Amino acid sequence: MLSLDTERLPVVAGTVAAGRPELAALGPRPLRLHFALPQLHTGAWWTFEYRLRGLDEAWSPSSRRGEAVFTNLPGGHYTFAVRAQDAGGPVSTEAQLSFFIRPPWHQTPWARTIFGLAGL
Repeated sequence: MLSLDTERLPVVAGTVAAGRPELAALGPRPLRLHFALPQLHTGAWWTFEYRLRGLDEAWSPSSRRGEAVFTNLPGGHYTFAVRAQDAGGPVSTEAQLSFFIRPPWHQTPWARTIFGLAGL
């Protein structure tokens, strides 16, 4: 079973209980997601593949690195999925994390309404 480390995410207070964390607008900051296998498998060489639905449906190339980095993510709904495979073995089931990234304040519907009324 895969596990995702969500401790370092810029989560907006009170949104995790709803089951889908809401992240503050990221701007130029990268989003880093860390993942690992909680079991020790002596001699096994595990590789990971991941994808971010809402951005790209394709799986990443296999890698032994337990981190995914995404930059310049716009506001919206996303689901991160990761799976693992040992050398020549079966692919694990996916671990998933769904989340929402708030858009920057100037891209919110109310800000666009104000800009439109002001003629900007």
